[in-house]
Amino acid sequence: MLLGPGIVPYNRPDVSSPVSAILIRIVERCAPSALCSWYRDALTATAEEARLLAAYAGCGRRLRGLPVRFEPGERDSLVGAGLRSVAAWRLDRIARTGLVCEIAGRLAEPDATRVVGRLYRTGDNDERIALLGALPVLANAECYMHTAVDSCRTNVVAVFEAIACGNPYPVRYFDDHAFNQMVLKALFLGVPVRSIEGLDERGSHELARMAADYAAERRAAGRSVSTDIELVAALGSNPV
Repeated sequence: MLLGPGIVPYNRPDVSSPVSAILIRIVERCAPSALCSWYRDALTATAEEARLLAAYAGCGRRLRGLPVRFEPGERDSLVGAGLRSVAAWRLDRIARTGLVCEIAGRLAEPDATRVVGRLYRTGDNDERIALLGALPVLANAECYMHTAVDSCRTNVVAVFEAIACGNPYPVRYFDDHAFNQMVLKALFLGVPVRSIEGLDERGSHELARMAADYAAERRAAGRSVSTDIELVAALGSNPV
């Protein structure tokens, strides 16, 4: 399916960001030659939505389990850009992140926002995890707020952790309401709040009040109150 009449990628011969350029080099270094050819072809698929979706899913089938070799400086550059957990990634996630970076860089708005949102909605858990982890390094990253906030509604812990834990996107782009709701969801799911970037910076009396209310609900139900709930409540000096 073409993106539609009058809706075309930007006509730029090379739109790779420094981050996506590193990711693409890693794929080309670590994948067998036939798969490198397939991946290079996938990177040119930005004018055809069906091919984009198939290529993004295909990274798992074709590259899953292949190890990653970093050259000196690559890992530090990726971590510094916002891909905090990249040291633990396998090649399929590296490839997916490079692909979505290229999508975000090549497509004009609002097509990039719509396609990235569809990748999340139609993806399996691994695909969603890769996409959420890529958000902080995408061009015009603030355009993907709806997808990021919506992802916090999931009850799949690994998917929730991909946006909430070790990911600078929420602290950079979420408003106070969205950030507070994400922290409360972390408490509800038992996800360690210390892994949320910017928690100290974004802690507030309102967030502390919400945590204290949650603690009261748990006590009324005869349930325990975790140290993480106490930690969040203490950010606003509200005892629980």
